[in-house]
Amino acid sequence: MKKIFSIILVMLCIFSFNTFFNTQTSSAKSYNIIAVSTTTIDQQPEDVLERPVFEPEKKQPKVKKITGKLSSLIIKIFGGILLCLVIIICLSFIWFANLQRQRDKKKKRLSANANVINAVDNFAKHRIKR
Repeated sequence: MKKIFSIILVMLCIFSFNTFFNTQTSSAKSYNIIAVSTTTIDQQPEDVLERPVFEPEKKQPKVKKITGKLSSLIIKIFGGILLCLVIIICLSFIWFANLQRQRDKKKKRLSANANVINAVDNFAKHRIKR
């Protein structure tokens, strides 16, 4: 049961780190409500088909591209290191629990052997006294 919970915990950590380090953001364009409310029905709206579909691309400076890629790479490396650390901690819990379980089994086996030896010893002492 402990192994199942630890596997579920590892999977939860992986998914939470993957969603936490998603760095691509997007936002909607702002909409001017005042301009829309001032237009009247008599005004002809511009034809949608005459407007260009795509806006011309704006060139980004090379410096921003490099720093953006570098910061994204640093975030991914940091996230990977944290993920590895969490996995190592979870695996160490499993390992220590297994060692504890083996020690408990060994103690039980030795105590059972000691009980049998004591019972035989007591029986022999009782027979000798008679």
